[in-house]
Amino acid sequence: MTRMKTYHLGQQIQCISANSDISLLCCLVGKDILKVLRVEPFAVADADTPNEHEASIQLVRTYKHWGARARYPISHVAWNPHKSHEHIIVGGGMNGQLIFWTLGTSNYTSVPVTMEAHQRAVRRVVWHRESASCLLSVSTDSVQKLWDTRDTSAPVATFRNPAHFVATDAVFSHLDKHMVAVAFSNGNVHTYDDRMPSTPIWTKRAHNAGAYCLAWHPSGAGVLSSGGRDRYIHVWDTNTDRALASLNCVTTPSRIAWRTMLDGRNSTQIACNSVAGSVNVPTELETRVAVWDTRYPNLPSRTLLGNRNYVTDLIWASAADCIFTSSRDGMVSRLVLEDGDRPY
Repeated sequence: MTRMKTYHLGQQIQCISANSDISLLCCLVGKDILKVLRVEPFAVADADTPNEHEASIQLVRTYKHWGARARYPISHVAWNPHKSHEHIIVGGGMNGQLIFWTLGTSNYTSVPVTMEAHQRAVRRVVWHRESASCLLSVSTDSVQKLWDTRDTSAPVATFRNPAHFVATDAVFSHLDKHMVAVAFSNGNVHTYDDRMPSTPIWTKRAHNAGAYCLAWHPSGAGVLSSGGRDRYIHVWDTNTDRALASLNCVTTPSRIAWRTMLDGRNSTQIACNSVAGSVNVPTELETRVAVWDTRYPNLPSRTLLGNRNYVTDLIWASAADCIFTSSRDGMVSRLVLEDGDRPY
């Protein structure tokens, strides 16, 4: 008996983000529609438990980006992870704008606040883990900007890539509040100190092709993972400049995420999806979520099925040992780790 739960939103989902306790999910649907889902109760039932005791996924609210420049699509959204500011969701526009939604306002006709941030498309928006008003925007103009949302007249810091390659992803460190990592389209990965943004403090030719995604280890100081077009996920120790593990994926990963262990143990599990291709009907391998154990790098420890199309984003919900995913076919799914296939 599978314990997977799904909710269909009717259109392609670009990405998802969660609030602080992962009881609410925001989904970027289509080009400019934001839909908020509630997950309750947040618990994984046993296989023999009746259906009424399992978690349910419900639509709470719908927001649309209105305005003179709203014809430009939105590429990414991020929910503020701080409890005091979790009513704020930010999106990055293909016209270089940042769009801010405030939850609790009137349904659907709510007018978001916009600000000019970049000259070209914003690919990623990331909230700081400690400062509720600190936000990083990643753009195709080869510039990454750190903002204080209390004063958006100018960025707090600007990170530039000397070679002017396009940045594809950026993440703040879990353990060092000043550390940020950036991935680039030429396969390089840089880390910066936001107090000295002009020069990277660590650079690595991480992949033979473009680097697509990054994830800091939740408890390992200086441990950073990167996924690239060469179909590898590498785990780096940025303090000693050595590779801790290399995972050879069957498909190209576009998002990776470490599992956070609630009992204080050092996490060794990392999940990844497959980059969305141009084919409308993907293979079964391209619709799976693979969960790797870095101690056994030859094969994934679990492969989670259930999606019928490319998985566009994923979020670990470690408290319930499950992963939330979004896909091209408009489906939000909750996949239970123990229900996944084991290759060995």
